[in-house]
Amino acid sequence: MSFIVEIKQLEADFERQIKALDGIIYNNPSAIFFDVVLIKYLDNNDTKKLALCKWNATKSLRDLMRMLFREKVFIKNLRDKENVYFAVTSKTKLLNFIWLDDIKLENINEKQLDYMTLIETSPNNYQAFIKLDRLYNENEIQQIKSYLISKLKADKAAAAKIQPMRLPGFYSYKRIEPFYVKVYRTADKVLDGKALLYKIYNVYNKGGGTAKADAAGGSGNWKKNSYYKKELELSDTTFDPNDERDMIIKWAEKQEYDIDKNIIDIMFIYQLLIRDYSESDIFLHLQNSRDDLHDKHKAGDYFERTYLKALLFKKLFFPMKKLYENRLLNEYIDEQKQLGNWDYTKKVTDNLKILIDSI
Repeated sequence: MSFIVEIKQLEADFERQIKALDGIIYNNPSAIFFDVVLIKYLDNNDTKKLALCKWNATKSLRDLMRMLFREKVFIKNLRDKENVYFAVTSKTKLLNFIWLDDIKLENINEKQLDYMTLIETSPNNYQAFIKLDRLYNENEIQQIKSYLISKLKADKAAAAKIQPMRLPGFYSYKRIEPFYVKVYRTADKVLDGKALLYKIYNVYNKGGGTAKADAAGGSGNWKKNSYYKKELELSDTTFDPNDERDMIIKWAEKQEYDIDKNIIDIMFIYQLLIRDYSESDIFLHLQNSRDDLHDKHKAGDYFERTYLKALLFKKLFFPMKKLYENRLLNEYIDEQKQLGNWDYTKKVTDNLKILIDSI
């Protein structure tokens, strides 16, 4: 077979292989960009390798194909024995999929297999791609990934967010014998990340793991205690909705940056939300904590916007985040605007409701 025919066959095979991942890595509302990296192993030794070049790649399968043809990646893989990897860039803040390396079929059961798109990277050695039900932040992704690495006996060294992954449809030259990296199977189900995070927090880390350490104060009785009172080193740290907003203000005054009243109100509402206070009770507590919110019409409009922001944050980040972080919410809303999921002809509250309902 001539080299040109081999290249054409490799290109055609790649297009068939990558479609299995298209619905995972390129079906991401956070518009993640991927780096594509070429690596050459020296003396067929996987500990001696040379990164040859790196491209800020793509946000769609079409863009990826254009880049691969433009940079002659198929030729470099077949003729020059350069290995092709891709990785999530450090710009990525939210993800709706995870990947695991060094998966062995004997370590997983049929039920677990339903959630996995498996890429065979060497004989009986696989990378697993698992699609999640929604976007999760970096900490949540790390919690899920660490749990599954332990559960499935995957490679612990491949836990980093930007860990390179092999692209299916190319040859691996990690060993003496070239190996064609290919899709072994595609997933049948989407993983409920929130349910798994709940399990991690309440069961897997019962003895005090990383998820528990991320909780407010690291205490299993966080609902009974106020994180802000603990930070202020008060003798009585009992959570009390009647003075919690004042505690947040005192805590905010100690920070190196200014926190305005609106953010403090969202922080306060969020503390009540995650403790299962009703919307009407939260409204009364907010009114009672602010003398300037007794104009019912004005207070109602303001409360709805503030309450919905706290509720959206809860939908996105609870139970992993016990404290409201305005930066995370703003990043999520900005991404939704860039993706066209924000109607500027509608009120802010209507847009927030749409985002909440979509999660």
